Amino acid sequence: MDLDGTYLVTGSPDDNTVGSFAGSAHVFDLSTGKLLHKFLPPYPDTGVRFGSDVAVGNGLVLASTYWEEVDGLNRAGAVYVYAADSGDLLARLVQPDPGYDDEFGRQVEIGDGKIFVSAPNDFVLRGTVYVFDAV
Repeated sequence: MDLDGTYLVTGSPDDNTVGSFAGSAHVFDLSTGKLLHKFLPPYPDTGVRFGSDVAVGNGLVLASTYWEEVDGLNRAGAVYVYAADSGDLLARLVQPDPGYDDEFGRQVEIGDGKIFVSAPNDFVLRGTVYVFDAV
């Protein structure tokens, strides 16, 4: 869960709407409590756990799916970037060199115009934090 002055974002990695443990994320108006957006994994698959970690800031919402398959590698992970106001999908972030079980997206954060994404099981560097410019 994360919030800024306008939005509250929650993750539901155990949501079964599009598959067993496929997950979801929700954006609420902080002042009214009204649900604004429900995000589902763009590439639904059983057990990807979309919304395992979420963040909001700079007008963006991040939703991680650290067990998503990337380039045929199980649990390599990905992070999805959405516009907080419209709910539009803006980007899919993955590691430059993904690896099996890296769990890219285990933790996500937005701050100072940057997006920070952890990959705690990155075998090459024994854990890495990747930094991207906020869209």
